Amino acid sequence: MPFMSLTPARIDEASARVVQATLGRPRTAMQIAAATGVPVALVFRRIRQLKALGVLREEVRVVDVRGREVTLYVSTLRSGTVFVEGERPRVVLSMSAEAQETSLESML
Repeated sequence: MPFMSLTPARIDEASARVVQATLGRPRTAMQIAAATGVPVALVFRRIRQLKALGVLREEVRVVDVRGREVTLYVSTLRSGTVFVEGERPRVVLSMSAEAQETSLESML
């Protein structure tokens, strides 16, 4: 599902923490939960939502020490700017690689 077709979208605090934890460094859902304090079940829900928005992507799958396959997730964001227009906050996000710069209204 293309990112631009999903505007406007709402991003809550848990989603913002997940994105922040995955900026520039791929992490597993368990690592994200440990780094952010967000419960792992909520992390998995947010990962699913953020992947649908195009904000997160699966970087690679690896085998952990117990022999289980786990996925590493990474943010596709390069940068973001928050500004207020009238009484509505707006966020301009710069996506990496194939994604274009776009804006999300009504965030947070």
